[in-house]
Amino acid sequence: MAGFGFGRIAGNPEVMWRQVLEYFDSFIIGLTATPSKQTLGFFNQNLVMEYSHEQAVADSVNVGFEVYRIRTMISEHGSTVNAGFYVDKRDKLTRKTTNYGHFGKLDLPWEV
Repeated sequence: MAGFGFGRIAGNPEVMWRQVLEYFDSFIIGLTATPSKQTLGFFNQNLVMEYSHEQAVADSVNVGFEVYRIRTMISEHGSTVNAGFYVDKRDKLTRKTTNYGHFGKLDLPWEV
């Protein structure tokens, strides 16, 4: 039996984890805090148990939460990534920094 926690992965998440799961010849149990359509589809909509946050708080397994919004100049007014802005990428093992790329020839306005 193989058990996996499903997380959100950049790119196409279903393709990435589906290949790993289909490699094994065993029963598969999926555990996730954020079930997506793809996850439920992989298991043929077979949802065995659902434990909501509200029930977990009532059972003293989780604690409640409050959302605090932090306001900044960028979150309030947006910003612009200037044309030609370069982004560096750092290798996890060697810590070497390499040039990852740039944002093109036009300014890119964005909002939070």
